[in-house]
Amino acid sequence: MTRRRLRVILNPRSGHLPKPRELLAALALLEQRGWTVERRRTSGPQDARRLAAAAAAAELDAVLACGGDGTINEVVNGLAHSQTALAVLPAGTVNVWAREVGISRRPLDAVRLVDEGERRRIDLGRVGERYFLLLASVGSDAAAVGAVSPEAKRRFGRYALLFAGVRDFHRRRTLALRIDGEGEPLEGTFVAAIAGNTRLYAGVLEATAQARLDDGLIDLCALRGAGWRGLLPHLVRTGLHRHLGTAGVEYRQAARLTLTSPEPLPVQVDGEYAGQSTLLEITAEPQALTVIVPRGLRSPLFGDG
Repeated sequence: MTRRRLRVILNPRSGHLPKPRELLAALALLEQRGWTVERRRTSGPQDARRLAAAAAAAELDAVLACGGDGTINEVVNGLAHSQTALAVLPAGTVNVWAREVGISRRPLDAVRLVDEGERRRIDLGRVGERYFLLLASVGSDAAAVGAVSPEAKRRFGRYALLFAGVRDFHRRRTLALRIDGEGEPLEGTFVAAIAGNTRLYAGVLEATAQARLDDGLIDLCALRGAGWRGLLPHLVRTGLHRHLGTAGVEYRQAARLTLTSPEPLPVQVDGEYAGQSTLLEITAEPQALTVIVPRGLRSPLFGDG
């Protein structure tokens, strides 16, 4: 019988990593079940992408990403449009993907999914040449991601991002945007614009609350307003799951979105800073990735959920 092959890509700089002894014990279980397991550690930016792309080129059965959302994003970019499946052993500050699909942080439970989980083909989003699994957004949240050092993020987690975001919001306050996609163009002043492939924003708020992973569409949630007085009511309504259909909330679903601004805006993709731009082309990439999720998963992220 042909042995199935797995590459483990671990980011040693991620926070909340599993204990080495627990990880080795979990991987030993896979080897006992007939898996050939390769272990790789990243040493710098884009290492995870390169290692994942090599695994896909070698037609390995799966890659197990051990790290935060940024590490997972790099692996996704290496695996996109291949047949090699993405599995995740959650680490990092939040790990939104693990929350979205119910992957345990316990190493044994997460690693078991490689062998026992269910494989599903899902869509990805794309900004320029970069794919995203979760979301892309513009504005103060993206500026915060760019301003916070990896050390501060590991030490203070989401609080470091929150502080940096508040600081930038006081400087920036609003986004002057034109948004083209399905329907009439949107134009005006916004406090946030989020393009989601999944639903959770910052692991807490369901900003793109109607997003699905298998509909071939990107969901856009754009919040009109200016300053804190414009932002706070949106945050409260979103936290209460009452933002859709309310005044000032523009919600669209489209296969392609174009965001333009007279001034360069910070961009973040899956929680990683992606530079500044006055023009963003965001597209849905249908059926672009195979993911491993808990068997029998029922979720509104999927059409059968």
